[in-house]
Amino acid sequence: MTPKVRPQHPRRYSITPLPTLTAEQLATLDRSKMDECFRIEFLLRSEHLQDLFRRDRKRTGNALRERYKILDGWDILKGSHHTLLEPRVQRHFLADGILDLTAMARDMVALDATIRDSKSGILYVGLDPRYLPGKLWKALKPRLIARAAALPQVRSPFRFIPSQTYSTWKQYLHCYDLSRDGRKPADIGSMVYGARGTPSQRRDQVKKAVKRVKAAIATVGAVK
Repeated sequence: MTPKVRPQHPRRYSITPLPTLTAEQLATLDRSKMDECFRIEFLLRSEHLQDLFRRDRKRTGNALRERYKILDGWDILKGSHHTLLEPRVQRHFLADGILDLTAMARDMVALDATIRDSKSGILYVGLDPRYLPGKLWKALKPRLIARAAALPQVRSPFRFIPSQTYSTWKQYLHCYDLSRDGRKPADIGSMVYGARGTPSQRRDQVKKAVKRVKAAIATVGAVK
C-alpha cells in the first residue's frame, strides 16, 4: 500500500488539470493562445494569485482582470482558460491573428459565435483592398494599440523562458505539482515519464522540469 503523502505547501484552491490533447488537436493549436493558457497555469501556482484569492472574499475576480487581465475571473479554477486550447479553424485564417470574415460568412454559425465572443478581444473590421495598405494601416493601427492595451500580451511570460511544446509544459507542471505535494524526484520520474531512460535520467528531468516551472511562475508573477 502506497503511503499517503501530505502536501508540503497546500494551496488555497484546487487547480483543474490540463486536458490531454490528441495528435490532431496538437497540430492545430494556436501558439499564442496556448502561451496564454500556460501563463494562467503558472499564475495559478503563484503566491500572487493565492494571495488575491484570500483577499477576494466575494470572489468577484476584479483584481484578476485589472492586474493580470484575466477576463474569466475565478472561473479559471474550473478550467475556463482551457478553451484557449481548442483548435482554430484553419480555413478561416489568412495568417496568425488575421481572420477572413468572408470565408467565415460561408459558415454562418461559426461567424456568429466568433463575433459574439466578447472575451476574445478581437477587433473585427472589413478592409477594402482598393485603398493603399499604408492608408488602411494608418487608420487601423491606433485602434489595435488601444485594444491591445486592455488585453494580456500572451508572449510576455516567455521572454526569458525557453519555448516548449504543449506536452512538455504539461509534463513539467505535473512534475512541479507532485514535487510541491512532497513526492520524491525518483517517484515523480516514474509517475510522469514511466520507464523512459534510466532512473538517474528521470530524476534529472524532474529537477529540470521543476526548475523551469519555478522560473515561469516567477516571471508571470512579475508581469503585472
